[in-house]
Amino acid sequence: MGELDIPNLIRAGAVCAPWHSAYATFRRLRLPSPRQPPCLLYSCDALESAAALYCPSTGANFQIPLPQLRGLSPIGSAHGWLVVADEVGNLHLMNPLTGGRVALPPITTLRGVEEGTTFDEDDNLAYNFHQTPGDSTLLAPIPVSEAADCTYDRAILSCAPSSAGGRCVVLLLHAPNCGLSYARLGDDRWTWIQTGDGVTGLRQGNFYCNAAYNDKDGLFYLYIRVGSERTFTGGEDDNP
Repeated sequence: MGELDIPNLIRAGAVCAPWHSAYATFRRLRLPSPRQPPCLLYSCDALESAAALYCPSTGANFQIPLPQLRGLSPIGSAHGWLVVADEVGNLHLMNPLTGGRVALPPITTLRGVEEGTTFDEDDNLAYNFHQTPGDSTLLAPIPVSEAADCTYDRAILSCAPSSAGGRCVVLLLHAPNCGLSYARLGDDRWTWIQTGDGVTGLRQGNFYCNAAYNDKDGLFYLYIRVGSERTFTGGEDDNP
């Protein structure tokens, strides 16, 4: 199974009961697949507990049962992995093919988000966000069920979580105030990236809207709305 590309792997699982058992074991063990052309994974209203997989190289379409995706909001993807937010706004890395899942630090460890929860005026469980981290001014409480949509802009991976000896770095673009934070696998908190301090080279007040990682130089490239870019390293140091 480990030598098959994604379309043939899915076909193999549908041949007979023994082959399906081998396919299920392959997914349960979360074994990596070989290098291959990328496939497009997407959801549609017609598939309640499944996702559609399209293979551009062959034109084939498949349905993949993914009940674990229900209730999750994707905010990024790379190297065959999704970055998803659960019902209470916490982030996870998930491999839709193998079923692998890795928890990231909770939302309440982001700078500007209070530890614990409160209630909004409608008695919904909510998080409190500081407009300026560290002061006593609070934004309106954000209901837990809306936290993912209100908090996260983008999540970018430096590599696949299953490679590089656990050196995967996740860069997060988030509220409030176009914040930047990062975490490595196994971290229990998000590390805030301070802008305008003369150390990172990132200007305060820039509206960072997207980013990309370059494995040739080990840098994340951050894009602002006017089209220019700033960089910081996602290497081994604690301060990028």
